[in-house]
Amino acid sequence: MSAAHAYEFEVPEHSPAPTEAVDRAVDGNVVYLTRSGRRVAAVVPAERTEADIEAIVEGLLAVVEPIVESDPAHAERLLQTWIASIDAGRNDELARAMVSALRDMLDDLRELPEATERLAAHRAGHVRGVPWEQAMRELDL
Repeated sequence: MSAAHAYEFEVPEHSPAPTEAVDRAVDGNVVYLTRSGRRVAAVVPAERTEADIEAIVEGLLAVVEPIVESDPAHAERLLQTWIASIDAGRNDELARAMVSALRDMLDDLRELPEATERLAAHRAGHVRGVPWEQAMRELDL
């Protein structure tokens, strides 16, 4: 959802956001709250915020993945540093989403050597697969 209009409301210090600001945001508009003519906050539609967070996290991963792939030896430390930096600097929905995505990538990176080793053993014929029917029986499925 994109905002149809942007509005500004002057809000004196220690005053709640005007009901009209919330109503306009619910209608899909971005509403800026100002103090002394300076924007201090924004009221935005929830759907827009969620979509923005998803887009930012996707953008973050698009930047991080090639870096991790190009230097796997240092990638774990790099990801840990980024996670710690974000954790230390912010505690909001966007930061939590970014940290979660980076932690998932870190988990994948840590599992990569074992997965690569198992795949190589399987391809070399050292590990035999289990027929689907047998696996289903053994798991009582």
